[in-house]
This record gives sequence, C-alpha cells and structure tokens, in this order.
Amino acid sequence: MPPVDAFDVSPEAVTRDLIERVAGRLPGCCGATSETWHRGRLSGRVSSHPDLAELMAVEPSLPDTPMRAAARTLRAVRLDDTLTDMHWRPFSARALDLGVRSLVCVAQAVGDERAMSCTLYSLRPGGLPDHAASHAADLLVEWTTALAQASAFADVQAEARQLSEAIAARELVEQAKGMLMHALGCDADSAYRELAAAAERGQLKLTDVARRMVEHRSAPPGQDSRLRTLRGARIPNQNTG
Repeated sequence: MPPVDAFDVSPEAVTRDLIERVAGRLPGCCGATSETWHRGRLSGRVSSHPDLAELMAVEPSLPDTPMRAAARTLRAVRLDDTLTDMHWRPFSARALDLGVRSLVCVAQAVGDERAMSCTLYSLRPGGLPDHAASHAADLLVEWTTALAQASAFADVQAEARQLSEAIAARELVEQAKGMLMHALGCDADSAYRELAAAAERGQLKLTDVARRMVEHRSAPPGQDSRLRTLRGARIPNQNTG
C-alpha cells in the first residue's frame, strides 16, 4: 500500500493509513490502533480492524488499561498474555474475548495536555518481538509528523477560505454602496451609514443587507423603490426566490 500524502487527505485518513501499514511490517502483529488522549482521557481513536475498534470502545468504562498507563507515564507498556494477566484484569478479559493475547503500547506527548499512543496487537501470547516497542515508537514519530503536516495544511486552507469570504463580503458592501450612491446622489460615507442603519433596524449583518440589495438589483429601477428596500419596508425575506 503506497503512503498517503498528508497534504491531500484528512489527519484521520493519515492515521488510518499508518495503522493499516504497521500490521504488515511487524512479525506477529495482527493489527494496531492509535489513541488520542486529552488530560488522561481518551478523546479519539482509529483502528485497523473492527474488533480492535470494539475493544477501544469499552476502554473508557474500564478501571485502567495499558493504553491509559502508557499515555499517563509516556513509557512503553507490554502485556505478554491476556490470559494470565492480573494487573489490567478487566481489560485483559475483554481483549481475550476478542482473541487478543498480547500487545505493546507506546505514547508520546503532544503539547502540554495531550498525548498520542500507538498499540500493536498479537493473537499469540508473547507474539510481538522484543523490538516491537521501538518500532511502535518510530511509527508514532512518523504518525505525529504526518498529522502535524496535515493539520498545518488544513489550517492554511481554512485561512484561505476565511480570506476569500472576507474579500467577497467587502465586494458585496462596495456594490451596495455604489447602488446607493447612484440612487441617493450621496457620497460613499453616507451610503455606508445608510447600509449600517438598515442592518441595525432589521437586526441583520451588514453583508446580509448588501447581499439582498445586490441580488434584487434587477427590480424595477427608480430611486423610490431602492430607498424603500433599504429602509426596511421592502427588504426581501431570505426565503424569497
């Protein structure tokens, strides 16, 4: 499976691609999950398989789990056999029901209040090699780097959309001002004050008043018609076709 381009997809898709790839890289690994933690509480998860998603779904209701311990201490946690484990017994019992016999979990801090963990699973007791923890830690670095790239790109896209919307809104207001200057024979400042007053009377945004004027500029021409529209007697309803 080729790597996902972090700039073309969402952070969730980047995470899903990485956890699907890790299962094929490590001998004995049957799947993986990524867990996001905020102040010690699970806030998000992505799983390579539905059974693992089911296991993570019950995690918040359990007294403690290897994932929570890793996120809390930022140290690798290894569980070699869910059948004999007594430390996380409720979790191990649930994992055993789903066929999971062993796992390794590592975590990394993301800022001051968040952490991300990576958990690798096996269907056999002690089924993960000794280097599984370091492999998971390397994967986690790759993970967070890809997610940071995807998130940064998403932020740039959001800023671009906001800038585009601001420019479009300004153009609408300028168009409406031009219509008023022509209809009323006034200057730009007076036209703006008329728009602002109409927005206040109608409890609308300035851009909404401007948009309605521009959208209805094909109405029968005449200063009186435009004045009535501006002053609220004929401001078109948003549902008007």
